[in-house]
Amino acid sequence: QHSHDNKLQVNAKGSEDSQAKKYRVTRPSGEVIEVVGLAEFCRNEGISRRGLYHVMKHNQTDYRGYKCENIS
Repeated sequence: QHSHDNKLQVNAKGSEDSQAKKYRVTRPSGEVIEVVGLAEFCRNEGISRRGLYHVMKHNQTDYRGYKCENIS
């Protein structure tokens, strides 16, 4: 399955936070976005941050169709 690499940068706070880490998240639709600050992204999407951490640690391949990797 090949998805288009439509990259959006999402920063829920609207400004660059030097402490926040960057993540590449693939939504269930295949849309690839870059996220700054995973906790707020998860709240906005209605998903568990812990679930995405398990994906990043390679304990599972996806969480509810979401995939995630740390890029910062």
